Amino acid sequence: MLHRAISAKSIDVTDVTGDGTDIITRAAFALVINPYNIPEAELDFYVDFYKDCDGCTESVILTQNKEGVKERFEDIKVVAFNDLVEMEQNLKYELLQALHKTNKIDGFSNSLSQAIMILFAIRNKPYITTKELAIKIEKTERTVQRYIETLRCAGEWIEYDRQKKGWYLFDGKSILLNEI
Repeated sequence: MLHRAISAKSIDVTDVTGDGTDIITRAAFALVINPYNIPEAELDFYVDFYKDCDGCTESVILTQNKEGVKERFEDIKVVAFNDLVEMEQNLKYELLQALHKTNKIDGFSNSLSQAIMILFAIRNKPYITTKELAIKIEKTERTVQRYIETLRCAGEWIEYDRQKKGWYLFDGKSILLNEI
């Protein structure tokens, strides 16, 4: 089940022991660390890196619970297994949970970027039609209408001109883009 659930994501298992800088170039939804197989300096590198990027994965998983390691990550979610049997029983669940959170964040980011694309399109081409917007973001016209309503709720004064059959910004300026 784990393989099917995460097969849509590109899974790349990399042993970065000895050269933790490789992790900077990789997007990950979970970082699995064996704290007994890693030098303290390298562990410090991971802790500092994840604090600096505000926990850029959804989970840090410690294969074994080494005293004091989990607390070093502070506010970042860390799962520490007491032994390999516990890890074998629960690793799949932890990875699926991290993947689910990542997918939710990715979906939100995608929706936000599409709403911003719509805002820019309306600002740059007054009286653009719903159909043109749908083509631009490769979504349905109903989805475009939902994004426009979301932008309106966020404070944008987007209006529809029935004669010109298109959307425009009142006064041609955006509140979210700090033009007012």
